[in-house]
Amino acid sequence: MTLGRHLLLPLAVLVFGACVDTTPIHVEETHKDAGAGTSAECRECIMGEGQPCRSAYDQCLALPDCPEFHQCVLERGCYSPAALEDRLACGQPCIDSIHLTSSHPALPAILALNDCSQRDCRAQCITE
Repeated sequence: MTLGRHLLLPLAVLVFGACVDTTPIHVEETHKDAGAGTSAECRECIMGEGQPCRSAYDQCLALPDCPEFHQCVLERGCYSPAALEDRLACGQPCIDSIHLTSSHPALPAILALNDCSQRDCRAQCITE
């Protein structure tokens, strides 16, 4: 009986081992991720000379933490969502990184950039 069990194990390994496909597969991401980044058209509309949001961008450059925040938002693609709650969710790591509060000196510039990107650069920035 013991001999039968010992023979059964290698036979099972041969039979079932032949049925396992170990070929690697590649799965494409199908959801929009925050890490998608901001389009060149949106960046140009916000930061380009003579563009609609350039004054808000210049204001941001002059304030503490605002340039870092703006760069983070650009890299994460947080100007793309149309809804404010989606923008906030996307930008939360950026908010956390500069410890943004209602009394932060950069808040007015950050809000101006957000408003301008939704209003004056909507066609270039919003993808949803």
